[in-house]
Amino acid sequence: MSREDPGARAPDGAGSDIPGMVARLLRESLDAGASDLHLEPVPGGMRVRSRVDGVFREGERIPGELAEGLANRIKVMAGLAVHRNDIPQEGRILFDTDSGGRSRELRVSVMPVVHGEKVVVRFFEADGRLRPLDDLGFDEGVAGGLRSILGARDGLYLVSGPSGSGKTTTIYALLGALVERRGERLNVASLEDPVERLIAGVNQTQVRPDRGLDYAAGVRALLRQDPEVIAVSEIRDRETAEAVLTASFTGHLVISSLHCARAAEAVRRLADFGLSLPLIASSLRGVLAQRLVRVACRACLGSGCEACGRTGFRGRTAFGEYLPCGEGAVRAAIVETSDPRRIGAAGKEAGMREIGEAGRKLVDDGITTGEELDATLG
Repeated sequence: MSREDPGARAPDGAGSDIPGMVARLLRESLDAGASDLHLEPVPGGMRVRSRVDGVFREGERIPGELAEGLANRIKVMAGLAVHRNDIPQEGRILFDTDSGGRSRELRVSVMPVVHGEKVVVRFFEADGRLRPLDDLGFDEGVAGGLRSILGARDGLYLVSGPSGSGKTTTIYALLGALVERRGERLNVASLEDPVERLIAGVNQTQVRPDRGLDYAAGVRALLRQDPEVIAVSEIRDRETAEAVLTASFTGHLVISSLHCARAAEAVRRLADFGLSLPLIASSLRGVLAQRLVRVACRACLGSGCEACGRTGFRGRTAFGEYLPCGEGAVRAAIVETSDPRRIGAAGKEAGMREIGEAGRKLVDDGITTGEELDATLG
């Protein structure tokens, strides 16, 4: 990954304004707090959109005569093949910002589409700083469940939710807290796709299915590396699910994620992979289902101002529900059924506050709005 001088000229001769235009678009997105910048070819030009707090903001339209040069400039910065416009490509840029010499890591994805090449740039902190576990925004019920993981010696803990709900941030916060609290006594390893940021004290591995290193193979290999903690960024198939559960009931603490809307639905997802309910009940210790909701701007109290880009919102906070599965009525229910309603009812008896209730508390406290909560929960 090379360090990019944002003022350098593009070697493809696309025009002297192209490097400056790219640098300006990147800086404007960073200044707005965007997580992604999308450059989408459309008839006659290129559409620019940035995703801020999970929502797209419409930007300028790039004239058709500049669109290809703009895409090529970013490809050059990311070390991609400019002459190939018929295949997906991925690369990275280390971008120097104007804020005190800090750098940001940019992940670039290029995809051929009907009218050219779509470019998506994702922004990451280059220094790998992690969010503290208690700074994610969860209420005490959920935060207490997450803190209980820090003292666990074995078992499977899952973080669930749709794409973009902050699952990776939560898993990274857990790993950072584990290293901080018990790092000298732990061998912590992770399997990720992609490795989004480096964590001191964690042996991180990028999975490469095209080379035979998928999640399942990676878990089996890690078991020969004498780990106490294994993080698998996602359970996608039966083979991975079996490997993860095997690791969790053989004396390893395993943290992973799963795509499902509610905590109790995680059991059904695992059962759908062909795993037996007694096996799930013996391994699964806890499930967090989470979302991210936009926070009303404190500078204008939601009316819209310069600080929030006239949206009325600035930043996001996490909320969710934590289902304790390791004992009591919840574990007994899992042995008998994968029905989320029955498991969820057992969770409520054990003190779980459902995700909708947690979200409504944010509305009642003025942290977000009812409309925003409805949009988040669908």
